[in-house]
Amino acid sequence: MCRGIKLLTRWDVRELLAQRAEDKNLDYKDSMNWEAAAAEEKAAVVKDALAMSNTRGGGKIVFGVRDHDFEDVGLTESDYHSFDTTRFADVLNRYADPPVGCRIHKFIIEGRRFVAIEVPEFNDVPIICKADLNDAGNRLVLKRGATYIRTERASSEIVSTADSMRDLVDRAVVRRGDQLLKTFEQLMKGKHVNKHELSDLERSYDITIETLTDALDLKEGTTQGHSKRVTAYTIALARGMGVPRDEIHVIARGAFLHDIGKMAIPNEILRKPAALTLVEFAIVKEHCLRGYKVVHKVPFLEQPAEIVYSHHERYDGSGYPRGLKEKEIPLGARIVAVANTLDSITSDQPYRRARSIDAVRREVELWAGRQFDPEIVQVFLKMPEGIWRDLARHIDSHNTND
Repeated sequence: MCRGIKLLTRWDVRELLAQRAEDKNLDYKDSMNWEAAAAEEKAAVVKDALAMSNTRGGGKIVFGVRDHDFEDVGLTESDYHSFDTTRFADVLNRYADPPVGCRIHKFIIEGRRFVAIEVPEFNDVPIICKADLNDAGNRLVLKRGATYIRTERASSEIVSTADSMRDLVDRAVVRRGDQLLKTFEQLMKGKHVNKHELSDLERSYDITIETLTDALDLKEGTTQGHSKRVTAYTIALARGMGVPRDEIHVIARGAFLHDIGKMAIPNEILRKPAALTLVEFAIVKEHCLRGYKVVHKVPFLEQPAEIVYSHHERYDGSGYPRGLKEKEIPLGARIVAVANTLDSITSDQPYRRARSIDAVRREVELWAGRQFDPEIVQVFLKMPEGIWRDLARHIDSHNTND
């Protein structure tokens, strides 16, 4: 995670001390003994580190400077020695997913001791907080499933706007895209790139995709594994329809990414336990286009991007966002529509409890020819109910073990 980070020097710290002002990339803290600090004190520092990792350019946290008047008072010897990279990482990575590779630097300047934590900007995917912690005053310090950023006010806050979340997702995809484009440029220039290199790049993209969908599960507060279950159901349906294996691979990626645009939808809407207002529903409906705009930039995700764009279209043309109908809707999107309904109905939602597979069968049959492709519905109804239970159990057992 620390690749490309310039190591701090004594002169860099002098410059930081001279700034005497906090900003997105710089935070000052008075005195702290990392070994002896209470859990909520450490969590406050972790929150700042997570926020900086999701901020362009990363950041630095300097200990030994009072944050109310920026007096460089320095640390006591015991506080100074209580910090090291391993101790800090042990706490930080209880909460950070994926792990954040921060560096800790120690300096003695004019007899005063300082510690600086250097936080890199994320390499591939936004850093998600994977646990909850509340202080004694019940003020939320770290929230499970949250993505923290540093604001213009130099505070560390949960991502609250669609623009901020879209920026994070775009940066994650662009970073992978840059790596891929360099490889394709080599190919265009006649330079040799072997199949293993291309396969590794494709695999690394799939890892990025999986991390983003896990982050979305946490953001929504839904049962973990929604995207994985929808993908498994989609593959089973596609096989039941006799779809060629290569095409199933493409459709599976679209299924896995179908809801990625919801990363740009505010939490309070996604987690709302009551019915959405017309305005809120209009915002939710944007996720198809939002997801498409991110995914289609990736060189070998153009076809899956069409599934992301179209998975809420309806067979009779009454869906969104483009009002496509029948065969105008990509086959993968028509299959995902059934698989998504299957998982939605059989999973707990903020507004209702999970229902049975038999309830899904009745619902899907009722809406055949209107919401769903009738040919796919017939394949679904002929498949044994046990297939869906076994697939869900398999996915959920893997999520529990992760």
